[in-house]
Amino acid sequence: EDHIDSRNAASTARRATPVASKASRKGSAARIRITPASNATPRQLSPADVKAIQALADGWCNPELADPRTYRLDVRHTVGVVGCMLGAYQGASLIVVIDERGKWRPAEIEQAEAPHEGSEPFDAYFLTSGDYDPESRSLWMAAKGRGLADCGSSASWVWDGKMFRLASYHSLGVCRGAPPGTWFSRWQTANRPLRPEAE
Repeated sequence: EDHIDSRNAASTARRATPVASKASRKGSAARIRITPASNATPRQLSPADVKAIQALADGWCNPELADPRTYRLDVRHTVGVVGCMLGAYQGASLIVVIDERGKWRPAEIEQAEAPHEGSEPFDAYFLTSGDYDPESRSLWMAAKGRGLADCGSSASWVWDGKMFRLASYHSLGVCRGAPPGTWFSRWQTANRPLRPEAE
């Protein structure tokens, strides 16, 4: 296995959402082991797949914003990012995992916090400004509390062969004019170590 520095569908989507343990949130968690990278061509999503994926969001998605993108995770899996909606200053996407037969399922993503009351099943794989970075092999999200980005939350995850494990989480719940990028670090792993600001 490699190291890096730091639901089929409807039924799977309704399983209990994995949440990072409180014990680990007290400090930096151990390094997450990830599967070896693969240079194989990523699997693709058909127009029918994209339509079905957007349908999981119960009418919230705009078909014109789908812009499906896929990236190779390892030799057996591909991640798919399907656009859903666009607000005044940020959008949101649905994340799926595709196997080598071309079958997809909603991605299992470890959450930093337990789902709030009234959450929809698709919230577990619905990421604000979500995308995958093949260079760092990380899934990312960033949700501004408002356009100034003086509050909100951001997170990153790495793939362990079965699910996306939480690698980092930052948040600031109060919007009081703090400079962008100063959200508090709530969770860090060896996969995403804290780094000093560039001078």
